[in-house]
Amino acid sequence: PWMAMELLKGRDLSTALSERGGFPLDEAKAIFRQAGHALASAHRQGIVHRDLKPENIFLAESRREGGAVTVKILDFGIAKVLQENRAYGKTLGGLGTPLWLAPEQTHNGEITPATDVWALGLIAFALLTGRSYWKCADQDVPIVAVLTEMFAEALVPASQRAVEFGLRCELPDGFDEWFAHCVARDAHERFKSADACVNAFL
Repeated sequence: PWMAMELLKGRDLSTALSERGGFPLDEAKAIFRQAGHALASAHRQGIVHRDLKPENIFLAESRREGGAVTVKILDFGIAKVLQENRAYGKTLGGLGTPLWLAPEQTHNGEITPATDVWALGLIAFALLTGRSYWKCADQDVPIVAVLTEMFAEALVPASQRAVEFGLRCELPDGFDEWFAHCVARDAHERFKSADACVNAFL
């Protein structure tokens, strides 16, 4: 038995962010558009990634004329196929990466495309600012403190968080409202799919 896989040349988004910080708005939108398109295709096939994060977004050298990078979404290792007879799948605690997990992934909640939308919002913030929205991301704190910030403390607007971090980047008009619609702790209040999320951002 053997498996043929595409050989990708480039770097993941996490590496790019650590090397250069946030992206200008036009570049950020181009990356987000491609990632959202790929994720929307998975959602239309009934697949939720469940572990979306910068490490799983790969910026491959483009083979297209005029294209800077081709964005690939990697590692569908814990992806969940939504079964027709079960409306939506459920997750087991511990799956996924804590800083990008949606609230429902921590307590056996319903896993829907809106689960990935939570991560998309956080990724967009990172694309524009060069860092995680969560204050605990750069601190060595117990997991309880991480979960408390993510799922119990008040979520401040994205622009306010950027100011708290001393970042000089300017978030686009309407970003605070869009971001809040991505990271609503009640999944029913988020964008329902990657398509809706990306279209509203662009």
